[in-house]
Amino acid sequence: MTAPRHARPKILQVGLDWFDEKPGGLSRYYLEALRATDGRFDNRGLVVGSEDVARMSQGVVRAFASPTDSFVRRLTASRAAIRAELKSFCPDVVVSHFAPHVVSSLDLLRGRPLVTHFHGPWAEESRAEGATTGAARLKFTIERAVYSRSSSIIVLSESFKQLLASRYGVPRERIHVVPGGVNAAEFRVEQSREEAKDRLGLRPDRDYVFCIRRLVRRMGVENLIDAMAQLKQAHPEVVLLVGGRGPLADELRTRAEGLGDSIRFLGGVPQDELPLYYRASLFSVVPSVALEGFGLTTLESLAAGTPVVTTPVGGLQEIMARFRPGLVADGIGTEHLAALLDRVLRNREELPAQQECESFAAENDWKVIGARLGDLYEQAAAESLDERSPALVSSPIALPPGQRSDARRMPSLSVVIVSYRRAADLERCVEALARQNDPPDDINVIYREEDEDTVRLIERFRGRPEIPLRAHAVDRPGVVAARNRGLDTTTADVVAMIDDDTEPPPQWAGALRRHYADNPRLGALGGRDVVWVDGTSIDGRRDTVGKLQWFGRVVGNHHLGYGEPRPVDVLKGANMSFRMAAVQQRRFNELLRGDGAQPWEDAEFSLAIKRSGWPVLYDPNLVVRHNQSARREARHYATFAALAGRERYNYRCFCFNEVIAVWPSLSPGGKVAYFVFSGVVGTGVAPGLVQIVRNARSLGFSAVDRFLLCQAGKFQAFMALASSSVASTGSGKTHG
Repeated sequence: MTAPRHARPKILQVGLDWFDEKPGGLSRYYLEALRATDGRFDNRGLVVGSEDVARMSQGVVRAFASPTDSFVRRLTASRAAIRAELKSFCPDVVVSHFAPHVVSSLDLLRGRPLVTHFHGPWAEESRAEGATTGAARLKFTIERAVYSRSSSIIVLSESFKQLLASRYGVPRERIHVVPGGVNAAEFRVEQSREEAKDRLGLRPDRDYVFCIRRLVRRMGVENLIDAMAQLKQAHPEVVLLVGGRGPLADELRTRAEGLGDSIRFLGGVPQDELPLYYRASLFSVVPSVALEGFGLTTLESLAAGTPVVTTPVGGLQEIMARFRPGLVADGIGTEHLAALLDRVLRNREELPAQQECESFAAENDWKVIGARLGDLYEQAAAESLDERSPALVSSPIALPPGQRSDARRMPSLSVVIVSYRRAADLERCVEALARQNDPPDDINVIYREEDEDTVRLIERFRGRPEIPLRAHAVDRPGVVAARNRGLDTTTADVVAMIDDDTEPPPQWAGALRRHYADNPRLGALGGRDVVWVDGTSIDGRRDTVGKLQWFGRVVGNHHLGYGEPRPVDVLKGANMSFRMAAVQQRRFNELLRGDGAQPWEDAEFSLAIKRSGWPVLYDPNLVVRHNQSARREARHYATFAALAGRERYNYRCFCFNEVIAVWPSLSPGGKVAYFVFSGVVGTGVAPGLVQIVRNARSLGFSAVDRFLLCQAGKFQAFMALASSSVASTGSGKTHG
């Protein structure tokens, strides 16, 4: 492998083990995939292994954990390693070869293509080897979380495509069949069969049948041993060579005691001897009984010029259908295998010749397979670069009043402001909009009739023709109804929503328009709100802004973002906008509860836009000043303090709304994790049991009271979701 050159797309490949340290089918595939795509991409890799991995791979791959580390330790270590690579290497695509090693990083990968290689159903393989039901269910949940998040999945055979679609619910259009490959040159052997026997110290007067497998139940080696026992008398000259290690090694040796010198267990076969064992054999056998996606040993044997016989399991049938269907047993049982072996041994002249075997293997050389993988990686990389193209993330530049940046059609813009009994704040906000270099087409104030100060202010503004003010009244409380009124009454291409206590600078509206003009695919855009409280701004910097983590925790920080524009999951209601083509009939969710503010309404709506396939962007350069005013309803959810009166209801609504907002956007595994995290751990605002224990000494019963209120609100939300379609469709005209 060569050192990275950054003119090519960058691929981060997350694997299981390093082949030189722990040989196996998956680790060999990982190594060969890296080699086969190395000239086309800048590859970087992460695996479990020793510090020597970096040296052996010339710095391309490094180990993030030791083989002796626990599963939990691997989860945390893989997350730390992936986070570091995202910052330092900045890959265009992340490729996963083993779902557990990326599951803890799914939140970090939002907005970045994830291509997953499905090498087999981990949970079912574990169950076949005796794993408990609970362990198998956990593994299935992990797998499904990764597969549901993946932008595309590569499988080895049509049988695995069928399994992935039917069992894991992955849409078929996201599944791509690319068969396994073989390094044909590595397995090509110049020696004849007799010369290979001599090199390995095998008897020249015996015929050898070779099987190299991991010694686990689903590989079917016990059936092969029993079949050979049935054939011993008819074919006494045949010796079975069994290579490989695994938990069944001792059991299989005991099972084969009656075969005497008609069987030899080789243990682990050195890589440089493996082609010789294939070449020295009359044929090789792949006796799998279940969950065989491809069978790389099939191609290895053929590349060495040696025929192969198989059982009719999974991808084995697909390979042999293209090569020699007659070398496939009628079933997986001992009697079927014995019948096939007996027929082949009696009719050896019908076995394909060395050249035929090598020619077929050459058609599946890694040079060919690597090109197909590269096409899929490149397609994902192109989508990644498109989403982060300069047109999408370019920083806006202020223009003189009335000037457009070019001849592009700028979208029409309506600014919606929801206001209730804060006339002084509203006046400052509208005046700031009137001073825009590129003013909005209209300013739409949503108000309540009983708010007399606001009604009088609206009448004053209507007397100023330079302010394109429209006003619409709502007859019920809550920001959800008010925001929906704004959506219902707009005719603009883009609707921006800002709080009445914000002040946009003069370049704000023009910069917002240009974002939408430059990227017709942009569905929603938000910016930074610089928060001022009592004359002092809240300063700070945060890298992570507007992200929904895979287990349901939302990271806000919109007031502290900096740097370049980037894709996000969640926008903040003080400074957000939407393309009406993305909104269509969707409306803010009326399941949300609370007095006035109805928290989480902005997160719920922006997540719904993203679920519908439209990119959501946060630009920290798109700034408004946020003169944060005290609301009529106390910000009870902003501190971990005792609650009284109406605060108790509003706090329960806050926890209720959190579930309504985030639940539809979580993967199946994420929903399980959220359910557990919110009840067991929680946060200081919405505590679980751990937070209660931490605060019980200082807060006493108020901590327990807050926990009970929060869990009651979330339970009510789960009940509401169960009786509504909001979980499957997100926000809509019918709010479900």
